[in-house]
Amino acid sequence: MKRILGILLSILIAFSCMSTAYAVKPGKNDVSDYPVILVPGYSSSPLFLTKDDGTVEQVWGVDMDEIKNQVLTHIAELGLGLGALGAGEAKYIGETVGKAAVEMYGVLAYNPDGTSVNNISTRFQTAKECNWAALAEAYPDGEFRPEKEVMAEVANYVGEENIYVFYTDFRQFVSDCASDLDRLIQSVKEYTGKDKVNLISISHGGQVTGTYLSLYGHKNDVNNAVMIVPALGGAGFAYDAVSETAILDEVTLLKFIEHGMMSEEDYNWLVRANELGFLDDIIDYLIPYAKQIMGYWGSIWDFVPTDKLDGCFDLLDKNESAPLIEKTSAFHENVMAHYSQAFKKCRELGMNVSIIAGTGTNIVTGLDENSDAIITTEASTGAKCAPMGKRFSDGYVATGSVCTDRTHNHVSPSMEVDASYAYLPENTWFIDGLYHGMEIKDTYTTDLFLKLLIPNDVIDVHSDPAFPQFRASSNPAYAVFGTFSDSSDGYLSSNDTEYIVTNVSAKYPVRIVNISTDGVDLLFSAKTSTLLQPGESAVYKVKGEIPEVSLVRCAVTISYILEGSVTPVGERVLDYTIMNGENVKYDEDNPYCDVDYTQAIRDIIPSRTADILEKLGLLDFVNMFYNFVRQLATILKNLIMMFK
Repeated sequence: MKRILGILLSILIAFSCMSTAYAVKPGKNDVSDYPVILVPGYSSSPLFLTKDDGTVEQVWGVDMDEIKNQVLTHIAELGLGLGALGAGEAKYIGETVGKAAVEMYGVLAYNPDGTSVNNISTRFQTAKECNWAALAEAYPDGEFRPEKEVMAEVANYVGEENIYVFYTDFRQFVSDCASDLDRLIQSVKEYTGKDKVNLISISHGGQVTGTYLSLYGHKNDVNNAVMIVPALGGAGFAYDAVSETAILDEVTLLKFIEHGMMSEEDYNWLVRANELGFLDDIIDYLIPYAKQIMGYWGSIWDFVPTDKLDGCFDLLDKNESAPLIEKTSAFHENVMAHYSQAFKKCRELGMNVSIIAGTGTNIVTGLDENSDAIITTEASTGAKCAPMGKRFSDGYVATGSVCTDRTHNHVSPSMEVDASYAYLPENTWFIDGLYHGMEIKDTYTTDLFLKLLIPNDVIDVHSDPAFPQFRASSNPAYAVFGTFSDSSDGYLSSNDTEYIVTNVSAKYPVRIVNISTDGVDLLFSAKTSTLLQPGESAVYKVKGEIPEVSLVRCAVTISYILEGSVTPVGERVLDYTIMNGENVKYDEDNPYCDVDYTQAIRDIIPSRTADILEKLGLLDFVNMFYNFVRQLATILKNLIMMFK
């Protein structure tokens, strides 16, 4: 039970703190000499309690990286084990863990008016105290240095002595966090003698940075500001916690964990086979205890999406919580609703403001919206997204008013995202399949944030073909990546005569078994059963007629075997938009259609049979074999036509 309690506590903490090479990195001669300030993810700052007798005790500051590792390592084992216990144990486990959480962290509670019950503050506030090199010397075990993997990449260019960590009481309202950030920026400028700083922010740190730019951007103290998977428009988990409506999407949760571990084994079928709804029962009993600790934190209320705010206010005592309601409302109305204007003003002053977001994934807590598994794509970027399971119909063109230049193609290859509505249409990058806080697990995304943060000549989405606005993730958990030879990533035209498949696995050789298409009839010729070592690519000749139309969605499915993996069979589906002639007519009466791709085998076997195969972990293998047969049939058909 102690192990279960510890892991479940880790899950509770991790949900609140997860901030979690094909392109060219900046050359060291191009590096800006401005100091870099890290604005990290939620709950990254150590907190200290000053007691009535004047003594000080650290009450928050566990190693967040270790918490994440514990969750990533044990959650599948935990879920399968708990599932076997039976529903009768949910109440006992949830309440036991909840009581332990209150005992350990109840000191962090806020009053109903949005003020701290106890005298709690951060420890590191000045530039000298927050310097990365100084922290590394004082705490060589890594304590008090969040996002270590990300900052190790940055340090390769600017040196640890030029990096500073922003600490804040993450419980407070985000406007107060932004005030703390302004104070640190002034301290770093004075300490270094520089007139500006560069900011790299992650998750909640992105919301803090966005708020800082909105309230203090007029000072023009920032050179480059890069917000990675920012929670600018809030986070669904806050609504789930406040309203007590959290429902886990176990399949998405396990995918999230696989990507965090860069696991190249696919255990999702285990979740589907074992029906882990039992975890929802535990969370139902756990949330009331979490609310005792976090229920009145200003930051939690600033996280609640605007369209859900009034309903959540109804759960509060309007008299006791009047100051909390007033301050939260002011943030949503005066800051959150005006990011586009604020960022535009910052850019007019010469600041380079950029956003990197994930897309194409459900949220782990069950909110059915396009997301990076934690933050919705709309909240991170302001972009318009089709409902989950839907896409914009063929022929759709961008309709947003933030960018009105219709020569700019701001619609994603999957036709699920319209970036013309984004806060920064020309300076927002969307990574399909990028999970929240996994930017360092994906070589492309790592190269991108370095390209945006480090140099003085920051790019936009049009200026460097190596960094297009839309691109699919290269996390090793995906095993393979593919792109056509002569079009930008995610697009297809008659100029494309080759298809390049790359093994993005970090440790396994990948055997390419088959490549098939949906929405366009193409054949890919190369050696049968091509074997690629990690990092290697294969070039396939593309044959077939590409329709002379534009704005039509299609997909390529790469079937492969990971040699040496315990779950060797896999497929990756990559979305493309055909850009090869006149735009097809858009049906305004039917603005959305179903996402086209489903596993082809489901079209020919009963749904019950498909579900059974999925639970047995065999559906991917059967589907891969069927795609291979389909491809052979197409080849034979073409040969027959040639000899007629």
